[in-house]
Amino acid sequence: CTAPSPSQCASGVFNIPIYDTTTIYFNQTLTYTVTGYFARNYSGIYNNLVKVNSSLTVDPKTSNNNYTSQTQRVVKQTDIQLTKALVNTTNQFVANQDLLQYQLIIKNAGPSESVPLVTIIDSFTPPLQSSSNWECLDSPPSSICQGYNGTGNINLRVSLQYNGEIGRASCRERV
Repeated sequence: CTAPSPSQCASGVFNIPIYDTTTIYFNQTLTYTVTGYFARNYSGIYNNLVKVNSSLTVDPKTSNNNYTSQTQRVVKQTDIQLTKALVNTTNQFVANQDLLQYQLIIKNAGPSESVPLVTIIDSFTPPLQSSSNWECLDSPPSSICQGYNGTGNINLRVSLQYNGEIGRASCRERV
């Protein structure tokens, strides 16, 4: 709480809800700055109600100290990160009939706790397109895709928790 002199805020840090007894002089303003964080999984409508009361003096106009409401819609946000790296070679060139293997690593860097459906799409170009084998390896319970595998293009929906990672979604093919 901040207040110009001679008005005064009570000293200290307040927990929510705020109950504060202050002194405010004619034509002066008290300012409270409230900082808080929503839980990672919270989404929905948040409604904050505030009321002021004058207990030691008569307030002839109480209609302007009734509850004031501030409504805020809270949505989940997620930073999905993708890394694609060659596994079996440090060289950018691969000879014919060599095995090409790379990994996709997908991570939920938050700030929201979970993302129920993340779609992974990897469309192979010829000659990989027709016979590339892939499998999805996860680290439960932070991600769920165990046992998913296939041949050809990847079009897969997975679940990622905060800091969850789907790693080693490996694609192998002879070129």
